[in-house]
Amino acid sequence: MNLEILKPWLPALLILLLFLSLRLICFKYLINFIKKLANKTTSEFDNQLIEAFERPFAALILVFGIYSALNLAPLDISNYKVLLSRLVRTFSIFCFFWGIYNLTNETSGLINRILTSMGWKCDTVLVHLIASSSRFIIITLAFTMLATEWNYDINGFITGLGLGGLAFALAAKDSLENIFGGILIIVDKPFSIGDWVQTASGEGIVEEISFRNTKIRTFTQGMIYIPNSKLSKEAITNWSKMTKRRVRFNIGLTYDTPIDKLQLCIRDIETMISTHSEIDPSDIVVKFDNYGASSLDILISYFCIHKDYSNYIRVKEDVNLKIMQIVSKHQLSFALPSASLYFETALPLENLDSPNHKL
Repeated sequence: MNLEILKPWLPALLILLLFLSLRLICFKYLINFIKKLANKTTSEFDNQLIEAFERPFAALILVFGIYSALNLAPLDISNYKVLLSRLVRTFSIFCFFWGIYNLTNETSGLINRILTSMGWKCDTVLVHLIASSSRFIIITLAFTMLATEWNYDINGFITGLGLGGLAFALAAKDSLENIFGGILIIVDKPFSIGDWVQTASGEGIVEEISFRNTKIRTFTQGMIYIPNSKLSKEAITNWSKMTKRRVRFNIGLTYDTPIDKLQLCIRDIETMISTHSEIDPSDIVVKFDNYGASSLDILISYFCIHKDYSNYIRVKEDVNLKIMQIVSKHQLSFALPSASLYFETALPLENLDSPNHKL
């Protein structure tokens, strides 16, 4: 092989080899060293920043190496230097936006840091919305800068975006209403995933909040899909936000209950409830409330300190059993639904024992 042929290419090959070696050194030693330093910090953002720009930086080194080698190669590229310079600038812009695009990933810490600095809770749906919107803006900006670099007139493109956006908005009015309704739900935070909510459209546990609708699992294990545009206009009761659960009911004692025993029974029930360890003692009502159709009605109202249903129903059962014990202790009776009939004239007693007698 004639080495004289390769001699003019030697500077180009050496500079290309130099850049390839620089690329290898950067990623085998320098980048790994920087990653080790970043791992020692308390923040994850620096690690994610390095990962976002790692591949774009590697590609950029390779492009600069090829560009430098072409300038040193025994080729007549004087007519192409402007084109090559423009290609290098184009790829540099592309690599920059490539890194920014990677940084706006949902798993990166950038969006979470921005939301935290604004005092907002990092919600999964909100992070997804911001990430998608950010990436669309990044792609649009990259396309605009690249078009400008190549001297393309982008005014028509911007005008087309405006007209196209108007046509799209008119065609997708309902979908956009659902999206904006979802944004309102995410920002206002009337409920979160896992909350027990009640609306005019249904009641159950929130399982998913998407751009179009909210999915609620009912207590009968059905699934309700409520459009966000409709849900954002409805009154929403978030039962998961309650601090305690209310119990309110009446018990009825028979009308032959002596007044002194009635008072003692009411007092003992109130004492039992107010001293119960799982009942809020600040809001208890045990009062003789009403003369019922067939009973003397006692109103009982209290708040269980537990929000979950299993503990709530357990406390309610315990109180009900203790009320039965108190009523039994005072030798009183619960009233049963009954009715008394009164006749204006007494029924004839004669012949009542006759087998042919009929009322």
